[in-house]
Amino acid sequence: MSIHTPALLSCVYTSEQIQQMEKPLLENDVPLMQQASQSLAHFILSVIEHDYPNQQIQLVFLIGSGNNGADALYAATHIARQHPEMRNSIQVVLTSEKIHEEAFNAYSSIPNCTCMIVDNALKHTKTTILDNTEVINLKTLYKIAHRNNTILIDAITGIGVRGALQEPIAKIIASCQPEQNNPCIIACDIPSGLGINDASIPGEILPATYTLTFGALKPCCILPPANQYCGKIYVSDISLPLNQHKPYMRIADAALAASVLRQARANDTKYSRSVAGLITGSDTYPGAGILSAKACALSNIGMVRYFASASLQQMVLQTLPEVLCQPFDEHAHVQSWTVGSGVSAHDLLQQQSVAHVLRTCVNTCMPVCVDAGALDVIQPRSLSANMIITPHIGELARLLQRFGEHVSVEQIEQCPLFWAKKAHELTGANVLLKGATTIIVGNECDEILVNTHAPSQLATAGSGDVLAGIIGAMLAQQSDNTRITRAAAAAVFIHSMAAFYAANTHDVCNIFQYTDRIVDSDTKIGKPIIASDIVSHIPDVIQSIMNTML
Repeated sequence: MSIHTPALLSCVYTSEQIQQMEKPLLENDVPLMQQASQSLAHFILSVIEHDYPNQQIQLVFLIGSGNNGADALYAATHIARQHPEMRNSIQVVLTSEKIHEEAFNAYSSIPNCTCMIVDNALKHTKTTILDNTEVINLKTLYKIAHRNNTILIDAITGIGVRGALQEPIAKIIASCQPEQNNPCIIACDIPSGLGINDASIPGEILPATYTLTFGALKPCCILPPANQYCGKIYVSDISLPLNQHKPYMRIADAALAASVLRQARANDTKYSRSVAGLITGSDTYPGAGILSAKACALSNIGMVRYFASASLQQMVLQTLPEVLCQPFDEHAHVQSWTVGSGVSAHDLLQQQSVAHVLRTCVNTCMPVCVDAGALDVIQPRSLSANMIITPHIGELARLLQRFGEHVSVEQIEQCPLFWAKKAHELTGANVLLKGATTIIVGNECDEILVNTHAPSQLATAGSGDVLAGIIGAMLAQQSDNTRITRAAAAAVFIHSMAAFYAANTHDVCNIFQYTDRIVDSDTKIGKPIIASDIVSHIPDVIQSIMNTML
């Protein structure tokens, strides 16, 4: 196991950072291309063994002009030399006249090798390198790509490409689009056409069945919408000095959660174990108060103070007698506030309490989670670094529109990181944008945190109220307010893992693999769950995290 493994699976780097890390290695003749090509060859053979046992397959390598194209050419050469019985199954298709000459010559040295070039890629440059290359048209390429049992290796573009792919590449990619899961597509480093750093879909793309990314995860592997087109992601270690560089993003994991959770001590009291204050729920949405209070109480703290009307207090107490319920008291002893979950615009008492907390806690050391109904009362630049807002995409769109931004839900879906940063800029608060991939941005050294461990069963009524309660508990456990985003990321991770436990799915941390071989997974379809099921498994998740880190 590589010493880089934790960084490989939890840290994300931009294309510029990757190139910066590669430069000194290349200057010192470290064989990065050899490592990448051998890793790709091993991965391709693993896919054949795993997905096509005892079947005749066709390997089609789509070769571009950059280093990814060279990696794939060397991989094809390695497979042909090590497995001569497969030579007739290997076809190389060039998508450009400009190719890595040394890699091309290595492949051309294989007896009976097959090499083609797409006709609209020909610019009739004066070169003899392509003299023995067959010219094919797009119609022929389509037929080649869609034969039965075809594995297409996408090495057309790399991390240096920006913006929409231009012709002729766009047409070449269009002719290779999968139909009924055929062909199987292995992306070499990243699928061609994706926005590497902003995870956008600027034009034509080639969606992958598998992505073998080299050196480190890139933003397009993690963030929507690009991550939806990467398939199953595997990370190949090529010995980049990851630990010497600050990552662009970090993925929430058990280690991060463990760093946030406060270990109980022998001399603790209920007060020293942290007290969280909640202004959640309303007569319209009483369940939000119950769910947030119970989730908070089960998230490793000493006490929950719940502030609401007498009727809401009674409902919460009937479910959770351990919670201290009372009318709002601005002088109450709490170490965090969670406000807004289930707070209706018609419940003036709760609205007034929320507004008071937001007004009096600005620029203080008191951490505040601002959720749901509380989002409707904030004004531009009215919050501060000790606060975190937790909208889903619809709520974020409404918030930004109130602040004068002409943006739709669809536009946010196309570039969620950009709009989360915009909300941070406009409100002054940290931002947790909820979704299948949750994005957290804020003031902590410009660190971006993401949670990728989210089962689809989390899309259920009350799930957000549960998350708000967990966030309140995590915030209360911090000794200062400089770890707001990390506390929130830990809460999101715990929330997701509790949903995995509740749904009885076990492949919970296998989102990315550190390997160049296919790994069998015991993933199974989980059972339907409700928000209360998530709450009931919070203690199990916290116990598991703490025991794992001992």
